[in-house]
Amino acid sequence: MFKFFSKKSVVIKRNKNISNKSSIIVDGIDVTPEGNNQHITIVINGNPENVTIDVCDTLTINGNVSGDVDAGTGDVNITGNVSGNIDAGTGDVKCGDVGKNIDAGTGNVDCGNVMGDVESGTGDIKYKK
Repeated sequence: MFKFFSKKSVVIKRNKNISNKSSIIVDGIDVTPEGNNQHITIVINGNPENVTIDVCDTLTINGNVSGDVDAGTGDVNITGNVSGNIDAGTGDVKCGDVGKNIDAGTGNVDCGNVMGDVESGTGDIKYKK
């Protein structure tokens, strides 16, 4: 599990290195879990500006996000509100109020007030407007 205390943007990218093995880079440091059990849980305690995650099993943000949240894969759980957009490619989204749009590709959505549009290709949608 990765834990962050942040008031700035958090970016976690999965890169392919020369041996074609996936690696996880955080602020230029390789933090790839070893072995075959590579379940990735990310917890951010604080109020980041933006969050961009390529891959994880679960992203939890204990705070508000003043910008956007982009999670390529994995569930997104936010205890606070998001001022911008939420894009969760293949995961569920659970959060407070959202200032713009939510796109949960193939996941369910359970949120407070949403000022923009809410889309999910195959999941259930529950929110206030």
